[in-house]
Amino acid sequence: MEDYKTRQVVFDAKNFEELGPSEYRQLQSYLTGPYGKLGFIINREESELLRTGKDLDWTKEMYQSHNSLIIKLPAKYISKLLQKLRNPEKHDAIDSQMGKLLTLYETSYMAIKSTQKKRRK
Repeated sequence: MEDYKTRQVVFDAKNFEELGPSEYRQLQSYLTGPYGKLGFIINREESELLRTGKDLDWTKEMYQSHNSLIIKLPAKYISKLLQKLRNPEKHDAIDSQMGKLLTLYETSYMAIKSTQKKRRK
Protein backbone atom coordinates (compact mmCIF):
# COMPACT_ATOMS: atom_id res chain seq x y z
CA MET A 1 0.00 0.00 0.00
CA GLU A 2 2.68 2.50 0.96
CA ASP A 3 5.19 1.81 -1.82
CA TYR A 4 2.83 1.33 -4.76
CA LYS A 5 -0.43 2.98 -3.62
CA THR A 6 -2.22 -0.32 -4.25
CA ARG A 7 -5.50 -0.99 -2.47
CA GLN A 8 -6.84 -3.54 -4.94
CA VAL A 9 -4.24 -5.73 -6.65
CA VAL A 10 -4.71 -6.50 -10.35
CA PHE A 11 -3.92 -9.98 -11.66
CA ASP A 12 -4.17 -10.23 -15.46
CA ALA A 13 -4.30 -13.88 -16.61
CA LYS A 14 -3.07 -14.79 -20.09
CA ASN A 15 -3.60 -18.34 -21.33
CA PHE A 16 -0.37 -18.43 -23.32
CA GLU A 17 3.36 -18.53 -22.74
CA GLU A 18 4.90 -15.56 -24.59
CA LEU A 19 4.14 -12.06 -23.36
CA GLY A 20 4.48 -9.09 -25.65
CA PRO A 21 4.38 -5.32 -25.29
CA SER A 22 0.60 -5.20 -25.71
CA GLU A 23 0.08 -7.42 -22.64
CA TYR A 24 2.33 -5.21 -20.51
CA ARG A 25 0.67 -2.03 -21.80
CA GLN A 26 -2.81 -3.45 -21.24
CA LEU A 27 -2.04 -4.26 -17.60
CA GLN A 28 -0.37 -0.89 -17.11
CA SER A 29 -3.55 0.83 -18.36
CA TYR A 30 -5.48 -0.81 -15.48
CA LEU A 31 -3.07 0.53 -12.86
CA THR A 32 -4.87 3.72 -11.87
CA GLY A 33 -6.79 4.89 -8.83
CA PRO A 34 -7.24 2.19 -6.15
CA TYR A 35 -5.32 -0.29 -8.32
CA GLY A 36 -2.15 1.68 -7.68
CA LYS A 37 1.15 1.01 -9.42
CA LEU A 38 1.66 -2.75 -8.92
CA GLY A 39 0.19 -5.50 -11.09
CA PHE A 40 0.78 -9.15 -11.89
CA ILE A 41 0.62 -11.01 -15.21
CA ILE A 42 -0.12 -14.70 -14.91
CA ASN A 43 0.92 -16.77 -17.91
CA ARG A 44 1.99 -20.28 -18.91
CA GLU A 45 5.73 -19.69 -18.97
CA GLU A 46 8.03 -22.08 -17.11
CA SER A 47 10.03 -19.60 -15.01
CA GLU A 48 9.14 -16.56 -12.91
CA LEU A 49 12.50 -14.99 -13.74
CA LEU A 50 12.64 -12.29 -16.40
CA ARG A 51 14.58 -13.08 -19.53
CA THR A 52 17.08 -10.57 -20.79
CA GLY A 53 15.52 -8.86 -23.75
CA LYS A 54 11.81 -8.49 -24.21
CA ASP A 55 10.53 -9.35 -20.70
CA LEU A 56 13.13 -7.22 -19.00
CA ASP A 57 12.79 -4.30 -21.42
CA TRP A 58 8.98 -4.17 -21.22
CA THR A 59 9.00 -4.39 -17.43
CA LYS A 60 11.60 -1.61 -17.20
CA GLU A 61 9.68 0.56 -19.69
CA MET A 62 6.50 0.37 -17.59
CA TYR A 63 8.51 1.09 -14.44
CA GLN A 64 10.46 4.04 -15.84
CA SER A 65 7.73 5.58 -17.99
CA HIS A 66 4.70 5.04 -15.76
CA ASN A 67 6.21 4.26 -12.36
CA SER A 68 4.28 0.95 -12.45
CA LEU A 69 5.82 -2.36 -11.45
CA ILE A 70 4.50 -5.35 -13.38
CA ILE A 71 5.53 -8.76 -12.10
CA LYS A 72 5.29 -11.93 -14.17
CA LEU A 73 3.79 -14.87 -12.24
CA PRO A 74 3.72 -18.08 -14.24
CA ALA A 75 0.95 -20.53 -13.30
CA LYS A 76 3.59 -23.17 -12.42
CA TYR A 77 5.17 -20.78 -9.92
CA ILE A 78 1.79 -20.09 -8.29
CA SER A 79 1.07 -23.83 -8.16
CA LYS A 80 4.42 -24.45 -6.47
CA LEU A 81 3.66 -21.79 -3.87
CA LEU A 82 0.17 -23.12 -3.19
CA GLN A 83 1.53 -26.62 -2.58
CA LYS A 84 3.49 -25.21 0.34
CA LEU A 85 0.24 -24.23 2.06
CA ARG A 86 -0.47 -27.90 2.67
CA ASN A 87 2.36 -27.97 5.22
CA PRO A 88 1.43 -26.04 8.40
CA GLU A 89 5.11 -25.39 9.08
CA LYS A 90 5.43 -23.46 5.82
CA HIS A 91 2.38 -21.20 6.17
CA ASP A 92 4.59 -18.11 5.74
CA ALA A 93 6.37 -19.49 2.66
CA ILE A 94 4.20 -17.62 0.16
CA ASP A 95 4.73 -14.26 1.88
CA SER A 96 8.45 -14.93 1.99
CA GLN A 97 8.73 -16.02 -1.66
CA MET A 98 6.62 -13.11 -2.92
CA GLY A 99 8.73 -10.72 -0.85
CA LYS A 100 11.89 -12.16 -2.40
CA LEU A 101 10.42 -11.87 -5.90
CA LEU A 102 9.45 -8.22 -5.31
CA THR A 103 12.94 -7.49 -3.98
CA LEU A 104 14.48 -9.19 -7.03
CA TYR A 105 12.47 -6.91 -9.33
CA GLU A 106 13.20 -3.74 -7.37
CA THR A 107 16.91 -4.26 -6.70
CA SER A 108 18.11 -6.36 -9.62
CA TYR A 109 15.87 -6.08 -12.66
CA MET A 110 15.22 -2.36 -12.41
CA ALA A 111 18.98 -1.72 -12.04
CA ILE A 112 19.95 -3.68 -15.18
CA LYS A 113 20.55 -1.62 -18.28
CA SER A 114 18.03 -2.04 -21.07
CA THR A 115 18.95 -4.33 -23.93
CA GLN A 116 17.19 -2.08 -26.42
CA LYS A 117 19.43 -0.18 -28.77
CA LYS A 118 19.09 3.59 -28.56
CA ARG A 119 17.67 5.31 -31.59
CA ARG A 120 19.83 7.83 -33.36
CA LYS A 121 18.32 11.24 -33.81
